[in-house]
Amino acid sequence: MKRFDTCFFERYARLTLMTLLGDEFAALVNRDRPDLQMEDGSLGIEVTRAMEPRKEAAVDMLKEMAGVEVPESEREEIGQIIKSGYAYGLYIFCKDDLSYEDVVMAMDYASDLQRHLDVKYSKIYLSLIDRLYVCDLTASDKFNNSAIDQPVCKPTCTSYPISLDMRRWFFMEALDKE
Repeated sequence: MKRFDTCFFERYARLTLMTLLGDEFAALVNRDRPDLQMEDGSLGIEVTRAMEPRKEAAVDMLKEMAGVEVPESEREEIGQIIKSGYAYGLYIFCKDDLSYEDVVMAMDYASDLQRHLDVKYSKIYLSLIDRLYVCDLTASDKFNNSAIDQPVCKPTCTSYPISLDMRRWFFMEALDKE
């Protein structure tokens, strides 16, 4: 019998990424910190939910996640990971019906929040009920800490529709098979 468990959202996120973005996401395994990882360490994705009815709660959550300070003792290890090409992404399940403009504002906000951090989210996967937004924050000068006199590049965002049949399949497949 299939049942809902604590890893449901991670499995749903993996299925969505694999189906919409390609089989390279099929190699993601469920671990902790980040929740989804490639075995070789080339990609890590933290999965979270923003489902409270107030949009302020989602903004607060983004602020908290993007504003994580790295302890001094971990900076050398983090630097080596970043130099190796490691990418870090954030997959957010969102109940709110956001417009494209809302998504762009969230991207700009997240990019601005992490401007001075050593470790940054390079992508945000924003999963609405019927759509997946893949937001690439690396195009932003705020991400790259470029000089002030450089023109500001906007992060890019691509939208992928999720059909009713896909949602049903993702849901049933993400249930724990006991």
